[in-house]
Amino acid sequence: MFIPNYLIACLIPLMFESIAVYQLTTTAPTKEALSTWSGTTTIGITNARRSYIGPFGNDSINLRVQNLPLHDSISISMTLYILGSWDGVADDDRMEVILDGTDTLMSTTFSNTSYNQNYPDVRGGKTFPRRTGAAEVDVTGWVFVEPKIFNGPLDATYTLRFKVPHTKSACNLSLAATLKDVRPIPSNEAWGIGDVRVEVISVEKLDVDSPTIVPGR
Repeated sequence: MFIPNYLIACLIPLMFESIAVYQLTTTAPTKEALSTWSGTTTIGITNARRSYIGPFGNDSINLRVQNLPLHDSISISMTLYILGSWDGVADDDRMEVILDGTDTLMSTTFSNTSYNQNYPDVRGGKTFPRRTGAAEVDVTGWVFVEPKIFNGPLDATYTLRFKVPHTKSACNLSLAATLKDVRPIPSNEAWGIGDVRVEVISVEKLDVDSPTIVPGR
């Protein structure tokens, strides 16, 4: 009588190791954490109801983290503050986040006014009501003034998280805004960055025994 053998396939277990390589806490920033930033304007902390790096207008800023350990991917989390009268898709008021000059992590529009925005979709994609996806609104103490139209707090807080393949020994994170306004000054439309954390993740395959052959019945 023929007795078939059955091969019991074993899944290869993986071990993930995550290492924090950069941390900025805006309520207690260190000189070392701030020194890794550069940009088209001075990098400093605004001590508001919610402290942040900024405010910035049509500016770009860069975070460079060097001497990364061996890794397979990178995880980036940060707080983004959209300050003032961003008009979303109406004026194409947008933010971009780019890794290492080539990997676009985010390119989208935001709105604090009556116009729609693209976030959480990409620029040119679906549109959503203003402040869609915001974690909080009107919390920084930022005040927008438009005579006879508006005078009060106007900001939105977004928690951004990105995880992408990455193996380089350094990472360069660029953030830039493109803003249009009848009065293009930072007191009308601006942005800031809150807490930032960068982690690298390595994947290790654990050794397992060879597959077992079990006689069938």
